[in-house]
Amino acid sequence: MSLNYERRKETEEKAQEGLQALKDYHFQLAKEIEQYQQKINEFKERLVVAGFDEDEIPNYFEKPYSTHFMGNNVYEISIAKMFKDFQVGYLIRQDISHFYYRIDTSSIYLGYVPEEILDKFKFKKPLEGVHVIDGVVYTGEQFLQEVWERYKDHLQARKGDKIVIKRGHEKKLIIAMLKDGTLPFQPKSVISEDLRDYYFDEEGHLVIKKDNQHLMLTDLKDSTKPLILRDYQREGLEFFLKYGVIGYFWRMGCGKSYPTLAAMAMLKGKKVIMCKSKEQWREYIRNALPGKLANDIEVYSYHAANIKKLRDKKISLMIFDESHRLPATTYIPAATLNYDYAISLTGSPYREDGNIFAIFMLAHYVHTLDTRLMYERNLIKKPSAILYIARNIHVKKAKLDQLLKTSDKKTIVYVHYLRTGRALAKEYGVPFVSGETPEKERLHIIKDSQLVIATGGVASESISISKLERIIEYEFFFGSRREESQTLGRGHHSEEEDIEYIVIPTVGEYTEYGKRFDAIYEAGIKPEVIYC
Repeated sequence: MSLNYERRKETEEKAQEGLQALKDYHFQLAKEIEQYQQKINEFKERLVVAGFDEDEIPNYFEKPYSTHFMGNNVYEISIAKMFKDFQVGYLIRQDISHFYYRIDTSSIYLGYVPEEILDKFKFKKPLEGVHVIDGVVYTGEQFLQEVWERYKDHLQARKGDKIVIKRGHEKKLIIAMLKDGTLPFQPKSVISEDLRDYYFDEEGHLVIKKDNQHLMLTDLKDSTKPLILRDYQREGLEFFLKYGVIGYFWRMGCGKSYPTLAAMAMLKGKKVIMCKSKEQWREYIRNALPGKLANDIEVYSYHAANIKKLRDKKISLMIFDESHRLPATTYIPAATLNYDYAISLTGSPYREDGNIFAIFMLAHYVHTLDTRLMYERNLIKKPSAILYIARNIHVKKAKLDQLLKTSDKKTIVYVHYLRTGRALAKEYGVPFVSGETPEKERLHIIKDSQLVIATGGVASESISISKLERIIEYEFFFGSRREESQTLGRGHHSEEEDIEYIVIPTVGEYTEYGKRFDAIYEAGIKPEVIYC
């Protein structure tokens, strides 16, 4: 009797607790509904004051953007921020309610302009079939006069249905044509004589036949499994075989290295990789390719390569990693080497000097991907982003201390100055990776450390850290959006869930260099902004 009473009493108490929790939830829900209703009423009052016309709502949602012609094949488009997935062109600025994008022919090459609005822009009509080859423009009769009149500053003389280019003007002419929407290149399909025997088996594995052996590539993320190219990677490989000189301009983490490694395995002859991080590529080759498919591959850094010596080599395939750097004076000599085929790789096809068309000139035909689709398919990770805007440098340092003390996540803290990196590494008792660190050691230190301090110039590009959980950008290179994009891109490479991307600028830095953070929005990520 007593036992049943106690059980019944306990059941009644739990029921009362559940009922009270339900009442509390109902009260809270009613309060939130009341708050939302109040906001709606306030919004309606503001619309009435503004003379809001409800009949125009369908028209607004039919075309929630406006376009403005800026001249010289350039447009500006503004779009309300409420349409968060509407991203076109290059984000040039934003205000409290709108994003403003620049759209030119590079936006079309990169696939930034949706087909449904492409006809809203009156770009110059491309000159189909016009090619620039070895100092000559091949126009045919159809475009001979138009090419001569449009580009006469770069042209010397007509010869039949072709035009001789002025000495030293070929690159300038190609860039001018690219700006006008014309791709003045001739596809160079990979010929069968340059390929090893290969096939795809029933499971989708790429199999290379060499020395009476059937060799498979290994998956970089699981060395126990043979490589199976994803659908878009297989499409990218076919794109290379069709055009011969191409660029994979895919967002970081999409796996540009996979079709590139496949192409290297398939082609006969010497392959040369020009890159920023030799160790990362050596690791890829060592892990993915059987020895017999790797012994004809050479890896060089842009800074240390002996270009004169490389000119004497017969190169079958040239790989330009981080090809957005190629137009720079330090890197451009590598692009002048003699090669049969080439693949350019970049996750940030943008240059601070505005010389973006030089990247396309070197890549010729560009294969792009829709980043939003990659997120939806969970093929790359989408970090959460927070901007902690600190009142001063002391609050900035205090915030970093707090973040590092309250979590043991695998973290890279990015700095710009060597003195800052050395001081933080000494204070926290962790490694510091910079240009002074031997190149062979950099990648291993970063991978083996739970917390590491690194300079952006060394560790924001060309490294893939699969277990990375958090990125903290403590210092940065002024207003460089490309650096911001690349640093954020380290999060796309990770296989972890709930990756954090944190930036800690001071109010002064945020005010002066805030444009760099537009790169976060361009990646489809809306950062939380917290003042501290």
